Amino acid sequence: KGMILAGKRAEMVFEYTPDKACLTESFWRFHIIENGSSVMSVPVLLVGDVVEPDVSLDRGHVNFGTLKLGQVQTETVYLMNAEHLPFSFSLDKKSFEALGSDGRPVLEIEPTSGVVGPEGQVPLNVRFRPMHERDYNFNVRINVRKKPGRMSLNVKGEGYRVV
Repeated sequence: KGMILAGKRAEMVFEYTPDKACLTESFWRFHIIENGSSVMSVPVLLVGDVVEPDVSLDRGHVNFGTLKLGQVQTETVYLMNAEHLPFSFSLDKKSFEALGSDGRPVLEIEPTSGVVGPEGQVPLNVRFRPMHERDYNFNVRINVRKKPGRMSLNVKGEGYRVV
């Protein structure tokens, strides 16, 4: 609601925050009112095509290969944001829970949550320490706010013992 004086212009801004990636339409009708009654009515159709944010990992998997039991190896994976807005993220800790015989985790990733800035990246340090002689395979789920599609990082490794 507002008033535009004769010979002047006005600018309207429409802001839309989507919940899901799809095409959305909204119909509006703007009325020009003079002396309390509608003189003219203008229909307006607003259309928004929502696409998933361009937030991704620099690689989809990490393979630590074969490591001696108790040995630690670290790799860095980058969570990258090609958008002009920041996005918060969190890792689903249940997707990479596995404890060694000493109660310490076999796989650790830091940070487990945070914000990746506009057109920026965040390093995710992936640390693998096998405690049992076996193959390990984790599909680490990464939740990015406002990104409906799930992201995952596949982490593999194998523990061996020297006799």
